[in-house]
Amino acid sequence: MKKNANRISLTRGLRSVSKRAVLTGVLVAAGIPVLARAADWPMWGRTPLRNAVCPDKDPPTDWNVKTGKNILWSAALGSKSYGNPIVSNGMVFVGTNNEGARDKTNIADGGVMMAFDANTGKFLFQRYSAKLATGRVNDWPGEGECSTVYTEPGRLWYCTNRCEVVCLDLSPGAIWALVRIDSLGMAGARSMAEERGVPQERIEAVGAELRERGLVADVDGAAVETPAGRALIDQLLAAVRDELAQRITEGTASRPEVDQLLRRLARQLAGERPR
Repeated sequence: MKKNANRISLTRGLRSVSKRAVLTGVLVAAGIPVLARAADWPMWGRTPLRNAVCPDKDPPTDWNVKTGKNILWSAALGSKSYGNPIVSNGMVFVGTNNEGARDKTNIADGGVMMAFDANTGKFLFQRYSAKLATGRVNDWPGEGECSTVYTEPGRLWYCTNRCEVVCLDLSPGAIWALVRIDSLGMAGARSMAEERGVPQERIEAVGAELRERGLVADVDGAAVETPAGRALIDQLLAAVRDELAQRITEGTASRPEVDQLLRRLARQLAGERPR
């Protein structure tokens, strides 16, 4: 693997991911049999055998990120990135720091796990992890998420800069869709795709995931959350609120006004736009 610069790129032809961010990695990820669907590279080394060889033939052997030769897309990360990019369920996951400041409401130093659409390079979401209060003794400034994501169907694991192992149960796209449906009351795939700027097929796929789990139901061609979906939303928001409370009130007593602020921030961080 080559390592330099601060972008992630996908080459044309075969799915070759090259990541630049003091790291540029070229990761061929196409036609994975048995353990993953075609085009997935779900873990470091592709399989538990760690034999990181792409089974496809005729991979691109010449590419140039600057000129765009054999590059399908590229996207900016933070200023540093160490772990390998992972391709799973049509998305590319990669860890970095918060120097990219994609979320203008939170530009604090910390770790960030970013997700991109594997076909278009469209930025989908990021999950931020705050720095430990102990500072550089345990969490060096400017360093972000250093681990490589591990995925299985419906789940994703990674270790944050806070030495916390995180497991996302629903696909992140499904979480976003569920929160949007909750805030809107009901929503159609087309309108949600236009709002997010992603292919309608992606929204339909996450909608199918939500329906299969009984979290939403179809009413007059639109998705409406079920009681189970509402309960999961409450759990998600409570988890985010508790994490925020831990960050803000470390060493201090909890106050009612802080809890009220956290309730509002929790909904925004989970996907709802500010009212």
